[in-house]
Parts: sequence; structure tokens; C-alpha cells
Amino acid sequence: MRLRRGIAGGCSAKLCFSSAPPIALAGSVLAGRGGRVSERARRTKIVYDAAVALREAGAAAFRPGDIAEQLRPTDTPFGAWEVRGELGNLERLGLVQCDEETATWQLTQGGEFDIAAAKALAEGA
Repeated sequence: MRLRRGIAGGCSAKLCFSSAPPIALAGSVLAGRGGRVSERARRTKIVYDAAVALREAGAAAFRPGDIAEQLRPTDTPFGAWEVRGELGNLERLGLVQCDEETATWQLTQGGEFDIAAAKALAEGA
């Protein structure tokens, strides 16, 4: 993985991930126990998986632009504003938290994505 400094490529972080590992999404993981997953819950899971990939690549914190850049090479690109919306969903699920002083996000310790909870959140929104 290469890191580049600056604000290039729409990334607002001081360190931007230019080639993080691709995200693998398994349909069976998203579908859970044979249930159908809403599009909203699927999008939330995609953003969560991208955040996990960034953490595994060494990022302690991230911004929406980092997630958008991570997703750009996939078949599911997101704009930074879409990522920010999904981070709000993940925050309500207790999986991420925002550091208001640095305007960065972090995954919470011990959190695990629950598709049923994400689906319930999406249906209630």
C-alpha cells in the first residue's frame, strides 16, 4: 500500500490511501440466513467493510473521503456525502465513532456488523 500526502483525489485527509486492498463482499454474508437484504443495509455493509479494510491496512482513523477512495475501484463507488450518511448509520449501530476535534472516524472496539440490525435501522429510517 502506498501513502501519499496532500489533498489530491478529493481526499481531505493529510494521508490518503492510494491503493488499499480490494474489498471482497460475499452475498451469503449480506443475505444472512437466507433473508433478503435491503439496498440500504447492503450499502451500510459496504462502507463498514471499507472501514475495516482501511484499519487492516494500518489506518487508525479515517474520513469519508478515504472510504470513497477505497471504494472507487470497485463496482460500487460512493461519493463522500453518501459515505458520510452511511457512517451516521454505522454510528447508530455502535460500530464507528467520530472524533469531533479531528473530524475523523474510528471503528469501535469489539464491534461486529449485524445485518439484521442494519436492516431494521434501514427499514425504520
